[in-house]
Amino acid sequence: MPLEVKIRRFSGAVSGALFAISALAAGAFVPASVAAQTGEPIKIGYSMALTGGLAPNGRSALLAQKIWEEDTNAKGGLLGRPVKLIYYDDQTNPATVPGIHSPGLVFRLAQQRHHT
Repeated sequence: MPLEVKIRRFSGAVSGALFAISALAAGAFVPASVAAQTGEPIKIGYSMALTGGLAPNGRSALLAQKIWEEDTNAKGGLLGRPVKLIYYDDQTNPATVPGIHSPGLVFRLAQQRHHT
């Protein structure tokens, strides 16, 4: 199996695992009674390779994540709250990832945007 295929498979697996962990963590840190009362969406932010060499895998993973978002919201959301996915293109460039995931930047961008 060529190295590029192995890297793509690994990238897709890591992306899926990180997405699942972030979705679970988003609900774990908010008391259920407070969360249900506010009705505010649970925002899950992450970066994806939507352009560059890993873009085909990133777009496939994003499609799956959007389907999850729609299904979850159709069933009442998480803890009674809707889910909003906020994703950013990391351009398949490791140098862009720290900037996307810096705490202040992610918070500010999450306040400004709903979807990319």
